[in-house]
Amino acid sequence: MIKERFKELSKNSYQNEKYVIYPAPSVESLLKESKELSHCVKTYIERYALAETSIYLMREVNDKDKSLITIEVKNNEI
Repeated sequence: MIKERFKELSKNSYQNEKYVIYPAPSVESLLKESKELSHCVKTYIERYALAETSIYLMREVNDKDKSLITIEVKNNEI
């Protein structure tokens, strides 16, 4: 279900010279994000899969593997 959410939300991806923002593509990406940033986004996996919330990952363009900021969008609010 998360892979389908990723496909659906990918239209909202954004990139400029410095940053890229894209939807979480997998359970593994959410687990990694939670570990690297020491926060609870891993507890949102089911809500994300069920389209109750949207989770986006923000990275620096030159270091896309390093977690920077996690963005939740719910009810059209960040």
